[in-house]
Amino acid sequence: MSFIQNTTAKLISFYNQKRKVSLIILGGLGVFVVILVVFLVFLRAPSPPEEVLAKAVAYDEIRLTWIDYQKTDSYNIYRSDRPGEGYEKISTTSGQHYLDTDLNEGTLYYYRITSVRGEKESEPTREAYAITEERGAVTGLEAENIAYNEIEITWNDFRRSEGYTVYRTDSLDRPFVRIDTTTKNRYTDTDLDSGKPYYYVVTQTIDGEESDYSSQLTVATREWLCGNELEYDDQVYSTVKIGDQCWFAENLNYETTEGSWCYDDDKENCDRYGRVYHFATAMRGEEGDKIQGVCPDRWYIPMDDDYKELEREMGMGRVSSHNTGWRGLEENVGDKLKRASDCTKEGRPFCGASGFDAYMGGSVSTAGLSRYIRTHTFFWTSSSEEGGGWRRLLSKENSGIHRELADKENGFYIRCIRDDD
Repeated sequence: MSFIQNTTAKLISFYNQKRKVSLIILGGLGVFVVILVVFLVFLRAPSPPEEVLAKAVAYDEIRLTWIDYQKTDSYNIYRSDRPGEGYEKISTTSGQHYLDTDLNEGTLYYYRITSVRGEKESEPTREAYAITEERGAVTGLEAENIAYNEIEITWNDFRRSEGYTVYRTDSLDRPFVRIDTTTKNRYTDTDLDSGKPYYYVVTQTIDGEESDYSSQLTVATREWLCGNELEYDDQVYSTVKIGDQCWFAENLNYETTEGSWCYDDDKENCDRYGRVYHFATAMRGEEGDKIQGVCPDRWYIPMDDDYKELEREMGMGRVSSHNTGWRGLEENVGDKLKRASDCTKEGRPFCGASGFDAYMGGSVSTAGLSRYIRTHTFFWTSSSEEGGGWRRLLSKENSGIHRELADKENGFYIRCIRDDD
């Protein structure tokens, strides 16, 4: 039995020794193969880069980009002004992009790139080419974000440009007028008239010299329609069309240096109800019909006759509209002009029906006292007589509208009305 055990042990020992020798041999072969592969890789020249793109970015610059997935030390850039020949090395870079500068304007250039690893250089890529821009006029004028009172224009950007000058005219019978300068390749022209064509050209300044005009861009603002919102002095106002008239659907909140206030000097009341104004402040000292006063361009402070037309649109009779005191009670003229929650009785179908949406914002007396908030509201007209200015009054407790002359030192609200003449 011992003979068999001894024999078995010797066989196992011999097998293990042979296995170790085999593993050593195989390991050595593996290392040799790895070293051989690495040696062959570095001995062999690299492949050229892929997807070379050339793009002119200015009148004297072309940007090159390419893709390379292999391990590369650097890249050589070659350039020629003739296809297929005359290439000269102009630079070496480690990145996969290159900006070629100080070129001639309006000139076609050809490029090839090689990869470098160690002392080995790849074959050159296929030709890539681009033509530099003309140094002169700005190109690519387009209009974007066209609104009823502003137009944004853009154009091609030139990196070497020191700035741009924008010119405009509203009629080809008149010369272009310089309106602004910018260092960006876009400009927003504001405070324009709605539904009107405008004409633009742009120049650029390079090395202190202004270029010729660009090609002309013609673009018209959108037609502003009553019911659209209106931006004025960094605030946005709702508007409403009532009959043939277009009104602000909220009180004006335009701050003046003096002669206007927030109710109780609380800014939150200005945000909610608007500002109250002395008569002279609201009119900016103007007299006559269709006074713009504190209202925006193309808008004016409504005359007494404008309110009469509004009241008749709400159902008031013509004779009654000329009377003073409370009028239009049976026709619920006042309730139609208020916001629905301020009607004498909520829930009636005519409450707030006009969209005029008057809030009960109170007033400020000649003595400077804030009063009647949440129960009454007062509006100036631009019409006046020796005894004062004509005003309107709405009350939460009355379904009509009150008309009378008032001391011009009172502080009342302003609604603006559109001037379509």
